[in-house]
Amino acid sequence: MFNKEFLKTLTIMYVEDDKSIRESLGTILQKVFKEVILCVDGQDGLEKFTLSHSNEINKIDAIVSDINMPRMNGLEMLAGIRKLDTEIPAIMTTAHGESDFLMEAIKVNVSYYALKPINTPQLLENIQKFCLIRHQQGMIVQKEKELSSYIGIIDQVAASLRLDDSLNIVDINELYSEMSLYSKEELIGKSLDLITHKDIIPTTSKEMIDAV
Repeated sequence: MFNKEFLKTLTIMYVEDDKSIRESLGTILQKVFKEVILCVDGQDGLEKFTLSHSNEINKIDAIVSDINMPRMNGLEMLAGIRKLDTEIPAIMTTAHGESDFLMEAIKVNVSYYALKPINTPQLLENIQKFCLIRHQQGMIVQKEKELSSYIGIIDQVAASLRLDDSLNIVDINELYSEMSLYSKEELIGKSLDLITHKDIIPTTSKEMIDAV
C-alpha cells in the first residue's frame, strides 16, 4: 500500500537517455513525488546530484537510473555519487542482457534492479520501501542525539549513577562522586548495597536500593 503523503515529501532523480522513456515515466513520477529531477545521462545526473547535495533545502531522496547511457553509464554515475552519499537509495533500470554489471552494482551499493519494461507500481513500492528505511534510520540517529544531549544536561545538574541487573555500579557522574565522597574507580563494579556515604548510617544504602 502506498503512503501518498510520505511520497509527496520526496525528491527523486530520474536518469534515462531515451527521451521517450524519460518523458513517459517522468510524467508519472511527477504526479507521485514532490519533485522529480530529470537527467539525460550519467554525467548530467552526477552534476545535478552534486548541486543538490550542496543545497540543504532541496536534497534528493532517491535515484532511479538506467545503466547503459552515453558519456557516463548509471553505475559510473552512482560510484561518483557514493563519494558524497553512501546510503541514498539507488534503483537501476536494466535490460535482461545486462547481468554483466552485477558485480559492479554490488560495489556501488545498488538498492534494487528494475527490469525493463518497468513495472511502475513495483518501482514506486520499492522507492517507498527504501526511502522509509532511510527515514526511520535518520529518526533513530536524531533520537540518539537528543538522548545524548539530555544525558549531558542531567550530568551537569544532578548526581546520577548507572546500575546493571545485579545492582552493581557501572558508571557514575562527577556530582555523584562528589556527594558520595568516593572516586569513580572506587565505585565501579561495587554493589550498591555496600556503598554508603561515609557520614551516613548503613541503613541508608538499603533505602536507596528500595527506591531504585
